[in-house]
Amino acid sequence: RALAALAQEWGRLPGGGPGDAALRRLASAALGVRRLDFQSMVSLELSFEVLGMLHGPLADLLRRRRSLFLEVAPLPELLRAARRCCQREEASAWLLRSEDVEEQLLLSLERRLQDAGDAGADAFANPFECLELLAQLRRVPTAFLVSLCTWARRATLLGGGRRGAVTLVQLVLLDDACEARGIGGAAREKLDLAIRSVVAFGAGWDEGP
Repeated sequence: RALAALAQEWGRLPGGGPGDAALRRLASAALGVRRLDFQSMVSLELSFEVLGMLHGPLADLLRRRRSLFLEVAPLPELLRAARRCCQREEASAWLLRSEDVEEQLLLSLERRLQDAGDAGADAFANPFECLELLAQLRRVPTAFLVSLCTWARRATLLGGGRRGAVTLVQLVLLDDACEARGIGGAAREKLDLAIRSVVAFGAGWDEGP
């Protein structure tokens, strides 16, 4: 946070701001922080750039860290980062931001959901949260829609143990997305069965005693 604040005030500091030694100590402390979220990683990288320190091994390290997050972070972590980017009021005011990097984040989420195939929806405790965001952005991968049809059907089966896991409003959103994408066949049949179950019996079922 101190590094980001310094970067934002850099041009207004008297005498050009702190010296190189102080900046190096601050940089070392910032790099030692573990488990930064995506927005903090991006802000850290941008702060070093503003301070004229983003070059050489430091630049390579920060870019590799960001790329690694996009490539291997669990899908729920990518979704959480994407929601913070899109719902700007949730992001801390002191963070520096990059629209290009945030676009990379959304592209990575799309690609990894598509690559996950039938397992895409299973990565989330509630995959409809992911659908709602991506539908709003008009960038839902087809493979994710198909996997969500299967997930929704399982969530509404008797004995599924997921009471309240899915609502009719969510299923209608999924149905509209599938219709727009031209999805049919087995995936659509599963979704139709899920909708009928919710209409007839309510959202989800208890597993029983």
